[in-house]
Amino acid sequence: MEQSAKEFFQGIRNLDKQIDSKYEQLERLKALATKVTATISGDSGKPSGVSRTMESTVDKIIDLQTDLNAEIDRFVDMKREANEIIRQIENHKQRLCLEYRYLCGKAWEWIADEMGYSYFGICKLHGRALQAAEEVMQKNSES
Repeated sequence: MEQSAKEFFQGIRNLDKQIDSKYEQLERLKALATKVTATISGDSGKPSGVSRTMESTVDKIIDLQTDLNAEIDRFVDMKREANEIIRQIENHKQRLCLEYRYLCGKAWEWIADEMGYSYFGICKLHGRALQAAEEVMQKNSES
């Protein structure tokens, strides 16, 4: 089943938020890793528990960085596809509404103010913009 324009564009916003969350997690892990110091226990030369903890933290950082990079790649691809859909919408106000919301991540209040609409007016414009995007998506899938 193909997703609707609303689901597609909302997926971009959700992925953007997931990327922000993962980036924050990564920064916290990096900060934690810099606080941990490796020590050598006694004369045996074997790594202590702190060293194993540091190694585990570094492994987690690498895994999270890999996940983050994959999500960023997917996000860039989705934004490229969204740009292509939005570019095909004839009404410039509808295009701008979708760009502000889904490509720039702006809040409805900001968009309404920037475009000279009331909150209710921008919601109506957004609804029409999603309908136009839906038509573009259907037309593109037929060809």
